[in-house]
Amino acid sequence: MALRLIRPTETILVDRLVCTIFGDPGTGKTTLANTAENCVTIDFDRGSHRARNRKDVLAVDSWHDVLEIMAGKHLAGYKTVHVDTVGKALDFLGAYLIGQDSKNGAGGGVLSRQGWGKLGSHFSAWLSSLRLLGLDVVLVAHAKDDKKGDVPVARLDVPGGSNAEVMKNSDVAGYLTIGTNGQRIFDCTPTETHTGKAPTGWKAWNVPDTSTEPLFLAKLLADAKRIFSLTAEGSAQAANVVEEWRADLALVDTAAGVNALLPDLAALATVVKAQVKALVVARAKALGLTFDKAANVYVGPTAPPSDPSPA
Repeated sequence: MALRLIRPTETILVDRLVCTIFGDPGTGKTTLANTAENCVTIDFDRGSHRARNRKDVLAVDSWHDVLEIMAGKHLAGYKTVHVDTVGKALDFLGAYLIGQDSKNGAGGGVLSRQGWGKLGSHFSAWLSSLRLLGLDVVLVAHAKDDKKGDVPVARLDVPGGSNAEVMKNSDVAGYLTIGTNGQRIFDCTPTETHTGKAPTGWKAWNVPDTSTEPLFLAKLLADAKRIFSLTAEGSAQAANVVEEWRADLALVDTAAGVNALLPDLAALATVVKAQVKALVVARAKALGLTFDKAANVYVGPTAPPSDPSPA
């Protein structure tokens, strides 16, 4: 595939995501994951049989099986890969890395510092490979109780310091729990009691029964892509505005010319005003202008006094 440079003024279409679902046992994580579009499960935990809406499953016993999947055409025709669970996947990957190089291990099957570093980079590279295949990725993880001060916080139950690595690679991450009324709730907004990662404007979602909403997660991810694409489009439009101002200011060479632009500067949207104001100030400085606060305009440099001495 040819390398393409995307300028700040160009929009980016978001068409694939990594979504992480974590929660306590029995909350329906695997069931929710299987409501993604055209989903296949890579089953590290051998727990797919517990899902009421089980889809196609690739059962693996080691990371060598994962490499075989990636080298073959096992994922062809699918839209989503469901990794169940990401904690066990990282265990398999860690064992593989130790087998590849003894320096990655610290003895007893435990990763060394070097091994932990490679674990994160290999895991990120694997997710990138899945996305390059045009696939959404849904990572399922168990939750564990942690503490932020004295407040209990639910986080991903993954090996070592991999929590940060998984969250970094996730576009969306949410905590799945069951409310007092038995309603399952998927909340991607980080709170005092759980971590999360949500698109702008998302709320806590009530998860319906799969018999009424068999593509519930597919719809959520489609909404997330729409929001991310709109955000990227807004950033591109803002960058275009800044570049237009930069070009216009390059043609201005007098205080009157700069002052004529000040009303337009005041009318700019907040998202670009600070950047454009910096360009105006820099152009005025380059022209030797100073800002008269009383008159609220730029004035030209003061001419040096004429020599009063006789010729």
